[in-house]
Amino acid sequence: MSQGIAEGHMHWQILHDGSLCLGVGSGKHPDVRSDDYITPVIFTPERFGQWVHLAVVYDLPGGEVTFYLNGGILSKHPVQTPTELTPVMMELGNWTPSPDKRQQPVRNFAGCMDEFSLYTAALHPDEIRALAE
Repeated sequence: MSQGIAEGHMHWQILHDGSLCLGVGSGKHPDVRSDDYITPVIFTPERFGQWVHLAVVYDLPGGEVTFYLNGGILSKHPVQTPTELTPVMMELGNWTPSPDKRQQPVRNFAGCMDEFSLYTAALHPDEIRALAE
């Protein structure tokens, strides 16, 4: 998660209800800090303790955000506000509160991660499937 949500900054997180969210700072309106792309709920008690492969592809030229679960498409969303992603200082599994305290101070991942990758180009669905295998 990026520190803050300025234009182009991104947050990829598991929400309290068990869905995934990619938030992209859009700068389109002072009261709307990010465009949020949210999947159906995937993390339920039945899935706890199971290994899963998660991926999200933000395809700006294609105008689409696609979430993947175990190599298969979970959900697709049209890009709301075309915004170039700008990776900045980030923390894996944590969100450092901003100095203005507008962000919740405790937002951390409790679990295990085997691997994390960030690519500079949108991967094809076959590439995501191969990564999950």
